[in-house]
Amino acid sequence: MRSLLSVPYLVFALSLGAQTISKLPDWAQPHASASLAMPPADADAWVLLDRTEIAYVGSGTVKVKRYRLTKVLTERGLDVGIFSLGGLGGRTSQVKRLKGWNARPDGEVKTLDSDRVLKVEGFQSEDGDDFSSGTATHAFLPMVVKGSLVAFESEQVFHNPMGPVSGDSIMEVYPVRQWEMQVATQGGWFRDMHSVRLDLDLRHGQPWLKNVQVTKGQSIVVKDVPALPKHELAKPPARNLYPWVLVRFHDPDLKDVPGSDSWDELAVWLQAQYQTRFVPTKVVDTTGKTTLDALQSIHRWMSQELIYKQVYLSPERGWIPEPTGETIRKRYGDCKDLTACFLGQAKALGLKVYPVLACIVEGEIDPDEPVNPYAFNHAISAIRLDQSLGLPSEVETPQGLFLLVDPTSRFTPLGYLPGAHRGHRVMICLERQALWVNVSDRAIQRNEVRVKLVGEARSDGHLGGHLKVQASGDDSFALRQAVLEIDPAVLRRLLPSALGVDLTPDAPFELVHHGNPLELGKPFELEVRFTTSMAYRCGTECSLDLPGMPPVGAPIQRPGQPRSTPIQVRHSSHFEFTGSISVPNRIEPVLPSLKQETPFRSLTWTVAATPSAHGSTLSVSLIMDRNDCDYGYDRLVEGLAAWKKDRALLKSLREDGLAFKRLP
Repeated sequence: MRSLLSVPYLVFALSLGAQTISKLPDWAQPHASASLAMPPADADAWVLLDRTEIAYVGSGTVKVKRYRLTKVLTERGLDVGIFSLGGLGGRTSQVKRLKGWNARPDGEVKTLDSDRVLKVEGFQSEDGDDFSSGTATHAFLPMVVKGSLVAFESEQVFHNPMGPVSGDSIMEVYPVRQWEMQVATQGGWFRDMHSVRLDLDLRHGQPWLKNVQVTKGQSIVVKDVPALPKHELAKPPARNLYPWVLVRFHDPDLKDVPGSDSWDELAVWLQAQYQTRFVPTKVVDTTGKTTLDALQSIHRWMSQELIYKQVYLSPERGWIPEPTGETIRKRYGDCKDLTACFLGQAKALGLKVYPVLACIVEGEIDPDEPVNPYAFNHAISAIRLDQSLGLPSEVETPQGLFLLVDPTSRFTPLGYLPGAHRGHRVMICLERQALWVNVSDRAIQRNEVRVKLVGEARSDGHLGGHLKVQASGDDSFALRQAVLEIDPAVLRRLLPSALGVDLTPDAPFELVHHGNPLELGKPFELEVRFTTSMAYRCGTECSLDLPGMPPVGAPIQRPGQPRSTPIQVRHSSHFEFTGSISVPNRIEPVLPSLKQETPFRSLTWTVAATPSAHGSTLSVSLIMDRNDCDYGYDRLVEGLAAWKKDRALLKSLREDGLAFKRLP
């Protein structure tokens, strides 16, 4: 009779025989036995249990216990022997307990000792522009090998400055057999908090989670959680795509944090906190100027004199800005500090000013999302206008006309917002309500780059010439910043990469001319002189590599694998390239012209070769517009077909656009 155990299952079961699971903690032992089941295919590790217990203990304090057991399946899964905990630092978060066990397949059990726990307090970048007082605690279990059962348990205490809110994401890089979250305000190790309400919200569970058990206001249990998709690019941000849980405790006794029953409560509280920091200050002489001229003068002064530094996670002051004068004195600040500084000076003009909360880069806030002060990661400015100033970032609302300004973006002209806001909603914090507004496309300064090349290719393969660049919008930021702040040696290394010039370390490169990086009313200009090798190759057939040509780009997923995430691309832009290049041979283009559109871009290409006394002169032109694209779960086949068409277009341009037949 054939055994009911498959051969892989039998091998996996025998591997547990020598392990001493009895030395694992009691909570881990039943789940360790469950590791005999067949693990998910292609997994390097299998999380058998990830359990979080969250309790509110009064006075704004939340305790979080974590229990985690993982089976190491391959050598690539050894990183599960590292367990990390984060926090805001200071008095806002503390690690109270941290334990770990490694049940090796040879029967030995290793435990965590204090020498293998690393606590990192604070962070400062090399250039000093970013600083965080956050903490990170990392635990390293010894001698983790393939087959190890790795267990961790921890306890943390949080006193977050904006109120008792917690939560977690569900999916991770490894599949999870059982994911649990238990939340309570009473019973067991929880204190009795009859007056405290709690909300437990699961976001974006579908289509990822198939086996979910939700007990309202108490717990969520999910079985067989898939791993995060691998090798999939061009997808929406994680907070708008993958499942996560939000836990909110509503304590009527807390008076120094915003209410969390409505966005209006949050907005009114924040507006009151910010208004005391909007100290009317006249650093810039605006005597006799119109409102528009005065605001432009203030904006220009801040761009020239103040520096953005990310000191965002300062736990002692939470999400509240420095007063206007303090930021002016220090000459730097984070987003909320620069917002308060700008609005304080605008207030001195007699204008009504308001803080605005936004979520950028990490995703956007869904219209039906529960109230959460930590949903925002950015603060900008709103000024109420009696009449239009004719600026693109003005928004008309039922509460009047407002001008939106992002003071952290020193390279964005007044009247525009940087690209990170495009398509997002922001919340203006008024005296009595939250005013949600959509950022229009016209409010975003369009990315435009124009490149002009005059060059000469030599028979030894070298290409030398002058490259002139005009850039506006976000695409100009790196170039402006490089010219403004980086020393010549670093600039020499940065600009070739930014301009698409492939240079060897010893290749000549010279910055010939550049505009003023802080002159924001027109595109930023620069001109470089360069020489690069191996750019021109000519035998029976010839080819030329030109700087500034668009790359083909990496595949957005592995061939042959089904797509599981929506396709989303956000890069609306305009690009023009013109070139005049002399070559030492008489040649004829393989692809003299190409005009094609895909959902992702439109492209027009021409190249012509004119005979000259010493060979040929090439005239090259490329005009390209890139588009935003969205393909949801129901249109993935269509989206992949469109992407393949777009990539084939770029490959054709790269491979054939600058390929030539050699003429006698």
